[in-house]
Amino acid sequence: MGQRTFWLCGVAVIGLSPFLIVATGAKAIAATLVPCGDVLPSVGANPEQFPTVGIRNNVISSFLNDQCVPRTLQELSNAGESLTFYRYFTAPVPGVPSINKGSYLTTDKYDINLDAVRFLALDKQFGNNADSRQFVDLSELPLDTVIYQGVAGPQPAPPAAPNACYPGGGQQTYVLFKDSRDPRVKYTFDQFTTKVASDCIYSVPEPSPLFGIGALATIGLAATFSRTFVQSKTKQQVRL
Repeated sequence: MGQRTFWLCGVAVIGLSPFLIVATGAKAIAATLVPCGDVLPSVGANPEQFPTVGIRNNVISSFLNDQCVPRTLQELSNAGESLTFYRYFTAPVPGVPSINKGSYLTTDKYDINLDAVRFLALDKQFGNNADSRQFVDLSELPLDTVIYQGVAGPQPAPPAAPNACYPGGGQQTYVLFKDSRDPRVKYTFDQFTTKVASDCIYSVPEPSPLFGIGALATIGLAATFSRTFVQSKTKQQVRL
């Protein structure tokens, strides 16, 4: 094989690497997948249950072919797998590191936001442009904690026609937290992803000038009210 041919093959493999990774991961997961509806908790009032049927159905349909596999943190630990995952989200203030808490995680690391949007099927209607990446460490939770893993399905979920922007195919992990703010769950900002312009990505709306004027007016009214209140209290004290 000539040097030029070898170089071209290398470029081709590098270009296809995200697809190879996804395909390999999906194949490894597929061996143990079962219908999510058979293994996810039921609906009820207990913290270990889903609060509504709608939320439970949304979780089921977020997995490819509605299939996933339940695994305890102990199983992951025994298999030598990390108990730290990634979560992608929209920074509330562009360029300012922040934390976003929630149940949808992944083992996949994406450096470009469009990759995260595509492979995790982050439909723009969800308001997530994946411009930020953080670590989510579950190692301090009880080892019998159950998580649900599988492949992210396309969006919109069937029977709707999927959007070509959101094919899914990435690794998806779902945790039914009693409270995602549990202090034992450690969220740590990692870095901002490289942003790529695309119609597929949620666009953070620009603040309206009227919003700024309204905010200033509100602050002014609050200050005026505060002064009036203090003066009134002072007069009352003088009378007493």
